[in-house]
Amino acid sequence: MNNLDRSWMYKRLDGRGGLYSRFVTGVDEFIQFACSQPNRMSGDKVRCPCAKYQNYKFMDVETVKCHLYQSEFIENYFIWKHQGERDDISETSYGNALHGGGQPICEENPYRQIILDVAGPNFSQGSSWQSYSNSEPESSHPFQHSMEEDPNPVSKKFYDLLDAADAELYPSSSLSQLVVVSRMLNIKMNNNMSQRGYNQIMQLLKESLPEDNIVLDNYYQTKKLVRSLGLPVEKIDYCESGCMLYWGDDDEHLTSCKFCSKPRYKRCVVSRPSNPKHKIDVYLQPLIKELTLLWETGVEAFDISKRQNFQLRAALMWTISDFPVYSMLSGWSTVGKLACPYCMEETQCFRLQHGRKQSWFDCHRMFLDQHHPFRRDQKNFLKGQTVRRPPPTNRTGEEILDQICIKNVAELDAEQVNKIIFLT
Repeated sequence: MNNLDRSWMYKRLDGRGGLYSRFVTGVDEFIQFACSQPNRMSGDKVRCPCAKYQNYKFMDVETVKCHLYQSEFIENYFIWKHQGERDDISETSYGNALHGGGQPICEENPYRQIILDVAGPNFSQGSSWQSYSNSEPESSHPFQHSMEEDPNPVSKKFYDLLDAADAELYPSSSLSQLVVVSRMLNIKMNNNMSQRGYNQIMQLLKESLPEDNIVLDNYYQTKKLVRSLGLPVEKIDYCESGCMLYWGDDDEHLTSCKFCSKPRYKRCVVSRPSNPKHKIDVYLQPLIKELTLLWETGVEAFDISKRQNFQLRAALMWTISDFPVYSMLSGWSTVGKLACPYCMEETQCFRLQHGRKQSWFDCHRMFLDQHHPFRRDQKNFLKGQTVRRPPPTNRTGEEILDQICIKNVAELDAEQVNKIIFLT
């Protein structure tokens, strides 16, 4: 598609601030095309390519129209690839022998799309990292090509999945290897099929097809292929009382709890039936170790645009939770007089005479501007009272940590100290 043919996408408003008629009809053409590709839809919703949502969210067509009228299309989105349109040039660069020629492929592979959805909207539509490298990278560095690398083993697994999604079961087959194994696993699950029965069916299927087929004829090989689609799972034993995890070099092989001496309790870490409360840090140890690794060392990743491996670092900036979980994660008690994590010891709360509960009614006026009329209102808040005091000062992270003083959960007296802090 010539970019000039869709120049209307970025000519939205006329001199009077109204929509160009060509833009309106163009949006209708886009919606019509998007709705003609059911494999790229979620029910009756399509991906919204507006500048705000950038193809990340599925929405109904009227909402998509409204967004495009308000903020036009994402920049340089002349090829509607996330709605199912193919780029003739990029298609020929990694052309599939099954389809031949250089024509756009109209047939969709939903299993391949699952992998691409995991990768994100900006990932190239090529079937492998080598295919992507057929196009020239946008760089003026004269020695860039000499620094090109193969993907690291973890990244290469992802590209191998793409290859599996496109690999023909046998020459001229309409099905790919990944399609067959995915459907067979679904059949096995729906019919409660044994592993032995699955192997026998797959062996018969392999024998009935041409000799050069790539059917995986046993359950082990099938699981090995699709395992990369899911997240790895690590089962961790923990103390029955929640004192510790049998995890890490020092504790993994213990047979009893080093705190309470109870025998090892073999259950998955996520199966604990009760609220961990002040012992939440016990269960967060694997996560904290992983976050520390991501920040201090990083993990090796593959930059497909430069065709180079690099060290990717990440940081957890914030969490969102309700007040009880906020208390467990932060170490600040959210019950009692000092429950407010902003006011802390400067709280203006009071105890209800008959309800015997703490109340924070009218504690918000100190956060208003000094000249706000609500500060002087003596009728609609606490009767006869005005508020002149400023809000509490913001504390630094170091000041907050010094105030909480939570001990490391691996220390022997940590439970007693931390429990006192949470009950204060």
